[in-house]
Order: sequence, then C-alpha cells, then structure tokens
Amino acid sequence: RRSQRTWTSDRSTHNVSPAHCPCTPFARAAPSPSLHPVYTTMSVRQRKANRASAGGAAPQESAKKAPENAPPVLSLTDRVRRYLCYLWEPEDAQYLAFYRVFWGLIMMYEVWSHIQRDYSKAYGSWYLSPFLFKYPYFTWVTAMPFEVCKVFLWAMMALCACVVVGYKYRLASTLFAFGFAWMFFVAQGTYLNHFYLVMLIAFVLVFLPCNTVFSVDAWLAPKEYPRTAPKICLLSLQLFQAIVYFYAGVAKVNEDWLRAEPLRHWLPKRYRHPFIGWLLQRESIAYWMSYSGMLYDMGVGFLLMYKPTLWLGIASTLFFHLTNRYIFNIGIFPPMMIVSTTLYLEPDWLSRVAHFFTAPGKKYTPAIRPPSLARTKIRSLTRKEVLLTLIAVLFIAHQVAVPLRHWTYEGDAAWNELGHRYSWRMKLRDKMCDAFFWFYVPGQDHTLATLEPTAFVHARQAGKMQSRPDMVAQFTTYAADRMEEKLGARPEIYSYLACRLNFREHYPLINSTYNLANVDPWAGTMPFVVPLPPLEEKYHSEYPWNFDWNFNWLFGIDRDTLQILKDDYEAHRDQNRLKVLHKHETRKLLAYLAARDVGGDVTKIKLHDTEPYFLNKDL
Repeated sequence: RRSQRTWTSDRSTHNVSPAHCPCTPFARAAPSPSLHPVYTTMSVRQRKANRASAGGAAPQESAKKAPENAPPVLSLTDRVRRYLCYLWEPEDAQYLAFYRVFWGLIMMYEVWSHIQRDYSKAYGSWYLSPFLFKYPYFTWVTAMPFEVCKVFLWAMMALCACVVVGYKYRLASTLFAFGFAWMFFVAQGTYLNHFYLVMLIAFVLVFLPCNTVFSVDAWLAPKEYPRTAPKICLLSLQLFQAIVYFYAGVAKVNEDWLRAEPLRHWLPKRYRHPFIGWLLQRESIAYWMSYSGMLYDMGVGFLLMYKPTLWLGIASTLFFHLTNRYIFNIGIFPPMMIVSTTLYLEPDWLSRVAHFFTAPGKKYTPAIRPPSLARTKIRSLTRKEVLLTLIAVLFIAHQVAVPLRHWTYEGDAAWNELGHRYSWRMKLRDKMCDAFFWFYVPGQDHTLATLEPTAFVHARQAGKMQSRPDMVAQFTTYAADRMEEKLGARPEIYSYLACRLNFREHYPLINSTYNLANVDPWAGTMPFVVPLPPLEEKYHSEYPWNFDWNFNWLFGIDRDTLQILKDDYEAHRDQNRLKVLHKHETRKLLAYLAARDVGGDVTKIKLHDTEPYFLNKDL
C-alpha cells in the first residue's frame, strides 16, 4: 500500500514518513533533505503521461519474478524420467480385484460351454476331423487325446475358480493363459476376434497384481500385498482397450460398410426377435446401426479416457454391447467389454460406491492418496521396473502396428484375407461361395475327377475353408499328400471358387487353372487369388450421399429389407444354377487340360463326374 504513494522529506506535506513511524520495526533516522530529492504525491498513470508529453518513452514493466519456492523448469529428458517414475507410483488396486473376479467368472462360463452337453462344443471344434487347419508358425500345436481333453477342461475350470478367489493367483493365471492359448492355436477354423482378445488379456493379467485386494492370497499373507498397484497397470489396460475399439471403427470405413452392408441383409434375418423384430426390417435401421457403430468404435476410447465425457462413454458402451448381445448373440464378447469399461472409473470406485450408500452427504476421503505427476520425484527405476515398462511399451506398440499390416499386401483384406486376423476387423464381411474341386492325374491315364472336400475334412471345416484362400491352400496340400500315398503319384488339384462379398455379384476368388497341389500354404503370398473387381456403379446409389433426400424415413416410409433378402436368396441360392455351373466349369477345365497335355483332344482325358472309390471317407 505504501508503494502507491511517494514520500517527501518535508513534514509539512504529510504527517509522518515511514522512516519515523514508531510502529514499524524498520524505523531508522530520517534521510537528510540535502542528500535526497523532494518528491510529490503522483499516481503512476500521471508519471507515465508526463514522460510521454516530454518526449520520453514509458519504461517497460519488469517481468514478474518467480516465487522462491517455485519448482525448477525441467528439461525434456527429466520430464520423460519423471513420467516413467509416475507410472510406478502406487494407487488403489480395487479396480484390479473387481476385474479379476468378473473376468474369472466369464472365463468359467466359456470353459463350461465346451464341457456341457457331453463336451459337444469341444468335440465339434477339435475332433470332428483328423485334419485341423493351422496358424502360421504354430503348426506344431496339435490336439490332445479326447479323454485327456476332458481332464484339461476341468483343470481350466479349477484355474478359473482360483483366479476368481485370488488363490495362488500368479500360478493360476499363468497356467490358464497357456491353456487358453492351446485352445486358440490348435485349430484355425475356430478363429474368433474375441478369442484372440481373451488370449491377449489372459497373458496381460499374468503381469498385474490382481490379487492384492479381496483375495485369498492377501488374506493369508497381508504383509506381502500392500493393497496398491503401480499406475502403469491401469494405463496399460485402458490404452489397450481403446486401441481395440479404435481399430474396429477404422476397419468399418470401407466401401461396403458405408452402404450398410452386410447389416442390411443380416438384420432382417432376426425379424422374429421379440419387441424389435419389426424394427430390424427397416432399411433406415441398417444405415443407422452401420454409421453409429462406426462412430462409436472410433470415438468411445476417447470418451472413456476423457473425464468430462466418461459417463457418455459408459452409457453408449452399455447400449452398444447389450444391443449386440440381444441381436447377434456373439458369445462372451459383450459382457467382457462391459466389465472392461470399469477400468476407466476411479481406481477406488468400489469404496466410493460403498461410501455413497453408507455415508450419504459426507465427503469421501480416499484411503490411499492418488498419484500425481506434479508431486512425483525423479528417481532411478529398478531393473524390474525397467523390464516391465519395456514389456508394456512393446506390447502397446505391437497392438498399434499389427492391425496396419494389411496395407503391406495387395488387394482387399476382406477378399483375400491377408492381414484380416489379429486386426479387430469384426462383423465386416459376409461371403457366400460356390466351390468345386477336381483332381487330375497326368501321365498315361489323364484322369480328371471331382474331388469332394468332405472326404478329407468335416463339412463345417469345408464351409469355413471356402471363403479363406489360405485355408484352401492347406486343404489342397493335405489332400494331395493323402492321394499321393494312395495313388503313388501326386495329382494336380484345381478349384472353381467364386464368392459374393457383402452381397455383391459372384466374382472368382481363385484362378481355376492354377494347380493348388503344390502351393506352399505358409509362403505369405497367394498368387492363385484373383483380385476383387472395383465396386460396380449400380451399388454407388446405396451410399447416403447419393440418396434422393426426401426425408421419407422420418415419416415411416421405408424399404422392407426382409423382401430385399428374399429376392436375393431367390436370385443366388438356386440349386439348379449350381448344377449347371458345375458342368460348365468342368468342361472348361477339361478343355484347358486337353490343350495343355493332349493337343486339344478332350476325348483322350478320362472324365469321372462322380468321385472314385479311393475318395471315400475312409481314405
């Protein structure tokens, strides 16, 4: 306040100077008038105006001095080091306990689905056929004897129970992760995106201290479990879930999904669903679900990780997954993702909920102080912390990079399947295929005959194989090996395989004159695949931006997709059409082989329209 006025040494102009004030501890002798100039009372604005009128420039305001206790400015390296230390700051581990319990219960349900009904699901997945399609680099994973598999499934149930109660958690979670990895890698024909997700989460949980709270381990040895978990545990799980959602949304930005395919043909098949069956027949609902699902997947991770929009993300997640569960019945994926949504709440949200009901109106005080980046002190990380941080970074980088690998291949991943797996491309395609196989024995006999896939694999496997060129290559190699053992000579195998991708027209998927018997199924390239033609002009009118927007949808005027589905079936599911097509393609292949081997004389090639004796199922 004293700085707002200037003082003079003349006592006639004021009452007292600060130097003579008896109440201040800084009292000192009055300055000599002869040594100090005389000042008059004047405001700062007046002094600046006087200087400006005199031609002088107003002095620049001095920069504000930082407080003496302000933290020093950190370099970029120190900021990174502080953030790494922040990742290892402890926080409440209640969220891990909740996630562990419900994760274990969901896994118990999944394992039980393989046990119930006399192990029918396990038998149908792994034991219907002596041949199982394999994953690249995991051909060494084989099916165990069926009786041993029964014991294995019950052991998996016991491991899930140990995970739920938190007993010997580290050992139980490790064994369960490897056990489920066997269930995943033993047969490629049972691939599901959420099975791949389950396997990844199972291995992630091995590294997390999910048994520090509400577990038998913590009850038996409370001193070994401090009820906390490093911040890196929560951030890794949150980021991983957000990556899954985001790539699922990005994959939907394709020329078929934007014209509401395949949902426009899928939804009317559910017209018998109670309450909403009539709604699923409307074309506008197919477009709404396609675009809202795409936007949800791309944005929900950001909504959940940003606190102001957290509850919007939770509400949309509940609606999205409960709707999918009711309409499509896609197994454990919806409940698994709903439980994962709790990872975006406060780490001690269970205590907060309990406090809300037991002490309403009172302020909640966390039992464990939440970590803060500003309060984190820079220190040297231990070797264990450095190793686990490196593992977490590599895991997240792997999840970011793998879904992008399909850009390194030519063609559409939905067509040739290159880069389709492990990329969160979920519910994106519908493939209906016409598939015929022939084998040809060159030499003196020149025999051409129809090859029946069900003579080597189960009908379920044959149906899965038809739309996946890499599985076709595995099948033809296996069939050629078996027939070579029987005939003493390796036959040539040809196929006519045409598919409808997302209800387009039929296009050839495989070159019908390419010998598939000598294809290397693990080469990573498939030269026998025919590229997908560009989307025909007649389908462009199905994009919303090409609509004649008369807002009929708002007045209940809408096309019936059930009738669209019926018309499609009548046009493309005619059995007589398939018989005629088979005869036509057989004659076409016969002419090609005759021109190649016998100078074009088709009579020199023995043609068997029915399969020979050695192609019986007991081969």
